Amino acid sequence: MLALKTGGFYAVEEACSILGRRDNEDNSVIRESNRYIFFRVKTLKEDLKETLKLVGDLLTGADFKDIKRLKDIVIELRNDIKSALIPNGHYFAMLRAGSMQTKANRNEEILKGVTQLLFLTEMAQDIDSSIEVLSNNLCTLRDFIINKKRLSLNVTSDIKEFNYIKEEIVEFVSDIGEGNGEKSIDAFGNPSVNIDGLLPKDRTEAVAISSKVGYVAKVLPAAYYETKLSVYESVLAHVLKTGYLWEKIRMEGGAYGAFAVHSGVEGTFAFGSYRDPNINSTLKGYLKSLEYYKKEQASSESIKRAIIGTVGRDEKPIDPGERGLVSLKRKLYGIDDKLRQYRREVIIGIKPADISAAASALLARYNEGTEVVMASRDLINSESGEYNKLKENIIEIS
Repeated sequence: MLALKTGGFYAVEEACSILGRRDNEDNSVIRESNRYIFFRVKTLKEDLKETLKLVGDLLTGADFKDIKRLKDIVIELRNDIKSALIPNGHYFAMLRAGSMQTKANRNEEILKGVTQLLFLTEMAQDIDSSIEVLSNNLCTLRDFIINKKRLSLNVTSDIKEFNYIKEEIVEFVSDIGEGNGEKSIDAFGNPSVNIDGLLPKDRTEAVAISSKVGYVAKVLPAAYYETKLSVYESVLAHVLKTGYLWEKIRMEGGAYGAFAVHSGVEGTFAFGSYRDPNINSTLKGYLKSLEYYKKEQASSESIKRAIIGTVGRDEKPIDPGERGLVSLKRKLYGIDDKLRQYRREVIIGIKPADISAAASALLARYNEGTEVVMASRDLINSESGEYNKLKENIIEIS
């Protein structure tokens, strides 16, 4: 019925920090963070009533007691993540390295990263004894999450149809009920696998996989989204990945790709490489790239290209449905138009000295960075060089 009445129904989980700060017990500044599940559906006006009924049935009536189907889902999800490791190794390495920097990144890694794969792998090995607890926990989790008090809604539609849509949405929400939104996490049964034991145990870690090439990630603490320095670091990231990193790690080092990504929302700056035959020289290259731009000012032409690329990424054309989702996320994460306009004004006025200032700020906290390498055990042992902790902290994915 979903295929007949909708253009698709999707669900995706996401963890993210919320803009705005508060003082920690030691007077350091930290981010609040939250986790969300986004449910999305697209439909025609004439099918709206039936679509909302279908969505409501899915949200409140999914059968978590079908043990055979649940076992299949666990195995299928494990296989999906495992098959994504090599095509997307840079993503998994950067996500795991970032998990040691912020709470939101830690939660995101648990949801989508190596930790999730390790959890599912251990569960699958003893699935008969763990599946009953999973079934009960999913029922409890549904009652905890599917609750109109926890709900935020975004509708993208023709303005002429909005009043009708609003009436249907109000009825839909009233039928959801309040569930058990106040239920404590203590109500969940103990899983057979201890998540804490699957998280990184050191700031430098290697993940051994079956691959002839590797993926090398380094994540640093960086400036927050609200600051000028965050804008400078965003432009520096673009300068690095189209300049120094491209030349030294991709062209000279032989990697298929090299990246630099600044996240102002999380306050992190990430380096990553893709299908990389090196480890030691790549990690050294990340450091040297910042040292280079601290001493040598970026050319006006490279900054101009970086500004265009950075602004273009934020302003690329998207369809109405995507615009609605982006608008909802900005509201949830505290990103308003005034702040976006401020960043736009800062980026237009960036000068070479600002790029050097960004590199200098990142270098000042470079030793607070975290490293994760995904590669074969042979490559880890032969290419780690002075990064001995990589050989001491290896987790195996078979």
